[in-house]
Amino acid sequence: MRRTLGCATRTRPLVRVHAALVAPECHALLREVLCHEFAHLFVFASVGRNARPHGREWRALMLSEGFAPRATIPWSELPPAISDLTVRPRRRRTVGRRRGALGIGRFASSLLALFA
Repeated sequence: MRRTLGCATRTRPLVRVHAALVAPECHALLREVLCHEFAHLFVFASVGRNARPHGREWRALMLSEGFAPRATIPWSELPPAISDLTVRPRRRRTVGRRRGALGIGRFASSLLALFA
């Protein structure tokens, strides 16, 4: 992941996060990104395919968890550990499975252990 901090796929419940977010100085941002992506999965599961990605239901979930309902984070707020993010044109997505994706069930307990 070079352009995004996180990604959620609804076809198969999957959340991916940028590798730099596991750095100690990024834990607050990691919490926000995880909440952002899990809110997407929850909205898609409860509302269905017609849910808007950053729509009313998603915004309400983000606010209920204490985070600003924002789709992007300004570059000025990113910690130095994420300075390797680059702005480049998006490539067309290829059909098939992406390597290195983190499944929710497999890594949820280890991610929660970061905040214990």
